Amino acid sequence: MEEIIIPKIRLGEAGRSRLKAILSQCLRSNPGLRPICNSIARLKSATVPQLLHMAGICGCMDKAMAIAQDYQQTRAAKVGLPKLWGCRFRPTQSRKPRTPRGSRFNTMNLAPEGAQPDAVASSTELASEHPEPVQQYPSNGDDESNRPQRW
Repeated sequence: MEEIIIPKIRLGEAGRSRLKAILSQCLRSNPGLRPICNSIARLKSATVPQLLHMAGICGCMDKAMAIAQDYQQTRAAKVGLPKLWGCRFRPTQSRKPRTPRGSRFNTMNLAPEGAQPDAVASSTELASEHPEPVQQYPSNGDDESNRPQRW
């Protein structure tokens, strides 16, 4: 049996599937080649070098080279494109500011019509028997990161 030299070719997942379909069609039309290709590997689970070996036996190497060339062209086109968004921040993900529970923001939303928000806030502050001391923390742009959590 003659030795077939198989070049190292990249096909990609889609190219591998296309080559398997081409080889399957070729093996259906030439049943005598099926035992030879089955001795290399099963078509369903064959690796790219095994598929290329089968393509050489079946006479489909020109189609395999066309698939590889198409893969290289699409890969080169993708490399040339700049990445618009990194993986951390996407335009669909917007950070919404969060307010702590029981904050003045919540009492402003509960104020009746015509009432002043400051009046509602000051009346709730007077109603509490033990006011907690307010601590100031340096801000780094994220309001929640430096504050201790209250349980």
